[in-house]
Amino acid sequence: MEMENWVQKIMLFTLSACPLGRSMGTVLSEIHNIYPQIALETVYVEIDTDITNVHRIKKNPTVLFLDTQS
Repeated sequence: MEMENWVQKIMLFTLSACPLGRSMGTVLSEIHNIYPQIALETVYVEIDTDITNVHRIKKNPTVLFLDTQS
């Protein structure tokens, strides 16, 4: 099964000042360029605490690969 058939969205949870998070964002942007049908969202944990808590994010940075069931 190919990635675009099961991954619908990629979420990056990071701090706005995190250099590793920025690097991960660059890599995920390249993936999005190859698979434009996969949604990409960056969540800054210090700003959007509600969604961070919903997904129970504890480490920085964190990448979630979500399917249609998520």
